[in-house]
Amino acid sequence: MEFNKINFSDMETLRKHTRLAHTRNCEYAMVNIFFWNDTDKLMFAVIDDVLVYRLIDAGTAYYSIVEFIEEPAELVMKLEQDAVDNGCRMVLTNMSENMVLRLEREMVGQLRYWYDREYSDYIYEVDDLIRLSGSKYHGKKNHLNKFLNTYAFSYEEITEDNIEECRRMKEEWAVRKGGDIEEYREELDIIDNVLDNYDKFNLIGGLIRIDGKVSAFTIGEAISEDTFVTHFEKADEDIPGLYQAINQQFAANSISGFKYVNREDDIGLPGIRQAKLSYRPVMMFDKYNAEKTIQ
Repeated sequence: MEFNKINFSDMETLRKHTRLAHTRNCEYAMVNIFFWNDTDKLMFAVIDDVLVYRLIDAGTAYYSIVEFIEEPAELVMKLEQDAVDNGCRMVLTNMSENMVLRLEREMVGQLRYWYDREYSDYIYEVDDLIRLSGSKYHGKKNHLNKFLNTYAFSYEEITEDNIEECRRMKEEWAVRKGGDIEEYREELDIIDNVLDNYDKFNLIGGLIRIDGKVSAFTIGEAISEDTFVTHFEKADEDIPGLYQAINQQFAANSISGFKYVNREDDIGLPGIRQAKLSYRPVMMFDKYNAEKTIQ
């Protein structure tokens, strides 16, 4: 079993196997794989036509099995041996509930399972975000209508012609947040890397102009035929309703062909959790971990 370091030349292989998995897990989106991981440690292998990521850290080998497979026990035993060969204990990560159910059936009592709520993904129906229909979206619709009735704006998809304006806008966003801008430096640097590689990652993005100036933008990518992942969404917080507007306009104009949009997790922050719950997700994607009950 040979694991290899990931690099840009592997992207089509990784993307192909991710699409075949029909996953909605944002962890397997290419932006998250390449820019939010330690790529010096993250490796991958295709084992029996199944894509597996491995990251070894502090004596633990973490494995993420991308494909959903009916009988995963044999593969898990191979990964356990790989961990032993590397002097590590094995931990399985980013598993769906369906994968857990199959492992419980095949490996009764051999694994302990858990998940962390702060890493659960929020998944919405795109049509809900476009229409904002019904009483549950009354507040969102009011904020949106106030914006629409107050500001003369235009919506554009992100292209090489306006991408530098998005780069400048995200720096302005960080300054407006107040405090130490370095608090946001990691995210700002990752956005820069994403913008530098925008076409390479087959990204889709949109922006809103007010008085000719980019005041909001959002960027994401398809992870499966029916699911889009939104990675970044930035807006001038001094403009009421602008966040609601970029969300709705992007859904209506750029990703209406998808059934679902995954707006990622809340990393345990109460403000982000409240905001994401307020859009009424149709499902949460809980990411389970597992380790052997006896190491």
